[in-house]
Amino acid sequence: MSLHIERYDIVDIFNVLSLYREFASGQTTLPPDGLLARLDGELIGMATVFKYEGLPQFTAVEGGILPPFRRRGYGTQLLTAVVEQLVAPGQEMCVLIEKWDSPGGHFLRHLGFTLEHEELIYERPADTPLPPLVIPDGFHIESPRTNANYTFSGLYRQSFAPHAWYQPFNATSLPGQLPGLLVLYHGQHSVGFAWTRQAEAGVGQVEPFGIIPEYQKQGHGRVLLNAALHHLQQKDLHTLRIITWAQNTPARRLYEGLGFTAVDSQYYLSCKL
Repeated sequence: MSLHIERYDIVDIFNVLSLYREFASGQTTLPPDGLLARLDGELIGMATVFKYEGLPQFTAVEGGILPPFRRRGYGTQLLTAVVEQLVAPGQEMCVLIEKWDSPGGHFLRHLGFTLEHEELIYERPADTPLPPLVIPDGFHIESPRTNANYTFSGLYRQSFAPHAWYQPFNATSLPGQLPGLLVLYHGQHSVGFAWTRQAEAGVGQVEPFGIIPEYQKQGHGRVLLNAALHHLQQKDLHTLRIITWAQNTPARRLYEGLGFTAVDSQYYLSCKL
């Protein structure tokens, strides 16, 4: 049997889309650059690459080999082709997996991938009572009526620029109004933000959420998150969700104090070329 690996092009798109959905864990559209693996003409696997916004050192990789054709060396051949054809020297390949002990996780670690970071998915029932909403004197929370994109991107930059995996938002690429964005103000000065949205049917999510450094460790994050959860409780939802890095102990303590429980994890594995 002969394995043939080649780049896909526009004529392959309709054949590839259903296969891509087998492997895609974060992307919703097919990236323009990728490879197909065919065994005697039969499509058995694929790999795509794309860049994380604001993280030029990483090349994200998605894909795999269909289950009936695994454990025959085809995955190693496909990943080797990705390295040779799609990833620039000096780049760090990064793969998102949803289960640590999945076949893909074992395969990648066997080839030298290591844990870059783990993210915890926290959830709570939407109808579980929340603490009363008490906003300190001198503070207020509201949704910006104009220039919400600039308010959000500025607060996001101040809150997260010092941290690993900071991915800036370009204000001009966002609409001027951002439904679901709540901003914490101290007087007329914006000091924190929480973007609430419906992640999927019945599930409300707070993502992203942050307080600028000068106002951290003063209880303002709890006030703002509690307000965001109260806001989501007014909608027809059964679950509230928030995600954080596993090593972010202060965030985990805050979420657990508001009734969240870690229900799942997702893992980013990386390998530097």
